[in-house]
Amino acid sequence: MEIATDAAKAERVRNGIMRKLGRQAYENMWTAYLSNDFEKYTKISRYLAFGFSVGADVSDRLAEPAVFDIMAICRNVGRETNKLLGFIRFSVMENDVQFAEITPEHDQIPLLMQHFADRLGDVPFVIYDNRRKTAGIYDTREWYVTQTDGFAPPGLAPDEETIRSLWRLFYKTIAVESRVNPKLQRNLMPKRYWRNMTEHN
Repeated sequence: MEIATDAAKAERVRNGIMRKLGRQAYENMWTAYLSNDFEKYTKISRYLAFGFSVGADVSDRLAEPAVFDIMAICRNVGRETNKLLGFIRFSVMENDVQFAEITPEHDQIPLLMQHFADRLGDVPFVIYDNRRKTAGIYDTREWYVTQTDGFAPPGLAPDEETIRSLWRLFYKTIAVESRVNPKLQRNLMPKRYWRNMTEHN
């Protein structure tokens, strides 16, 4: 059954959580919601119920299973966010928009957009999650997330393939053959991210 979102009620709930539990607890629940943990709704409900019983220091009570579960989810999501901040590769498209494609385990776009909006400033960009068919779009003023069923990215800018080739050449040239360690590389740069990285295509 689909339940329509009531923005006014959602805002009252959000304000109530922020007032009673504080911003950190709210952000913990939001991060857990973005995870792919199949029990996340139950875990968030338990965290919220416990939080309303103890107040604003809920996030410090790690011995409580309801808190431990949410913090464990947040760590998992946060680790992937940190990896993507370094692994995302943007390409210039024919409309001069920077475009990046990702295939994350968790719903990362809401956690990535502000970082790149601050970093790229007056450059419009799109980050596309091909697993969830969603895109984060930044128009140089604000960013938003939207569904993208049937989405097809624009073609590459004329010089983009040349830039990609040069990047691959640079990547291979700086490698020291005697120090190549595939196992360590996979630990630091998990293979599931390679499909969206220029140097591995």
